[in-house]
Amino acid sequence: WNATWATRFAVGADAVYAADNMVYPLRRYSLDGEFRDTIASAPASWRQARQPEPGEFAAQDPDALEKWFSSFSVVDGLFVVRDTWLVVTHRDRVNSYSSDDVIRADVYALPEMTRQWTDVELPGPAMKGGQCLWVQSSQPPRPWTFDCVLPR
Repeated sequence: WNATWATRFAVGADAVYAADNMVYPLRRYSLDGEFRDTIASAPASWRQARQPEPGEFAAQDPDALEKWFSSFSVVDGLFVVRDTWLVVTHRDRVNSYSSDDVIRADVYALPEMTRQWTDVELPGPAMKGGQCLWVQSSQPPRPWTFDCVLPR
């Protein structure tokens, strides 16, 4: 169970945001590390993880483990873009090949954390670079392509 857990962080002009990949809500901290509040709620598409039974995967059945892994959503990324937007990407795993995953984003206006867009489907994984949120829009066998995406 612990091996599947990860925490995502994003730093803005006046706060640090944290998200555990399998649960909501998000957490907001001051730049000094003091807890401020919890924010946001799971998007409509969110599928909650079920905690496995003790010993459920002891038989090392890859099909059972794969079925469990593909049964819930995870927070895939947390990004502050231009100190104006907090973008939370979340993923529904389809199988072991991430190109088949469904990746969506929720976008919140900062600093008030009002949800502006929810469940926006992305063509691929996202990453932050400079003032852009870069989204992978194609991969081999087609040429690698990344697009700069900015909320308006």
